[in-house]
Formats: sequence, C-alpha cells, structure tokens
Amino acid sequence: MADAVQHNLQNPNNLTPAYALLSRMRLSSSTDVLASAEGVIQHIINAYSEPNLTPEEIQSRAAKREDLCASSAISAVLNLKRCIVNCDNVSGGIASRLQSS
Repeated sequence: MADAVQHNLQNPNNLTPAYALLSRMRLSSSTDVLASAEGVIQHIINAYSEPNLTPEEIQSRAAKREDLCASSAISAVLNLKRCIVNCDNVSGGIASRLQSS
C-alpha cells in the first residue's frame, strides 16, 4: 500500500508478493478472510491509479485513520499466521515448510 500511494503501477511484479500471500491464504483460510484479503489487494490496485500522495498527505491520512486498508491488511496477515500455526499443529509442520518456500 505504501508503494501504491507514492507511485504509479509501472512494474506489475510489485503485486507478486500480495498475490503470493493470497494464494497461501487460500490453503486454509475461511471465505470471509479470503474476501477481505481480495478486497485489500483490489484497494492497493486502485491506489496505484490515484494521484500520488506526498509524505505529509500520507501522515495526515494515517493520523485521521482515513485509510482502513492498512487495518485490513494487518488483519489478513494475522489470520494467515494463525492459520499456519493451526495447520502446523494438525499436519506435523507442513504449513511452516510451505511458508518458508
């Protein structure tokens, strides 16, 4: 998201980590978590097409909590980590091996 508010999407490979994380989430996340994660990615893609923000504008928005995407992204990552821990407990460590690959 930080890159998206400061740049235009000139290199689509910048989205690769987000889609990789989403793919890993599909292994064990609920449909609600996946829908939220997909919404976050869509929000990031939309931010690339909006005018770039200055550091001052970013700080102002963060202080006013105008952008809820960061909150959604944090929730998605925490849910993924919780799923990995749960999968490890059930599958004998397969999830952690997937996480490191």
